[in-house]
Amino acid sequence: MKHLEIERKFLIHQIPSNLYKFPKYQILQWYFSNFKSKNSRLRKQWNQYFLTHKSWSWLVRKEKEKEITKSEFNSLRKSVWKIYLNKIRYDIPYKKYLIQLDIYQWKLTWLISVEIEFPNINQSQSFPIPKRFGIELTQFSRAKNSYLAKNWICLKLKKLISSKS
Repeated sequence: MKHLEIERKFLIHQIPSNLYKFPKYQILQWYFSNFKSKNSRLRKQWNQYFLTHKSWSWLVRKEKEKEITKSEFNSLRKSVWKIYLNKIRYDIPYKKYLIQLDIYQWKLTWLISVEIEFPNINQSQSFPIPKRFGIELTQFSRAKNSYLAKNWICLKLKKLISSKS
């Protein structure tokens, strides 16, 4: 399926105290080395498997995502970088939006972020940013998951976050 995605990403200062009430799921993502786009990935979410290609310009991303079988996933998995990330995602309703809170695992345990998807650019720009949100990461290319999966870049991002806190 191909569509446009309008999304903003933020660090989060404060996790909701009632987080346990919201649906959560684990996401594992691996990134390809043999695709021209650095944002081609494999994703495992529960017992579902996806192949996704993304490209973006500012807030708008073109996303082509296809659900694949476990067998296709295992076959493609052999050709991906050993660069991956693991995160626990919570779906939190907020006004007329859905906030997706990601708590990263393994080498990224210091990182917690939120993403909000919008139906259009106007709504994304007029979105009232909650006080619990921190620095906006939307335009920071090194905050994209494809970069976060690379440890040395994560350390640079961590230093940036520390210096702005």
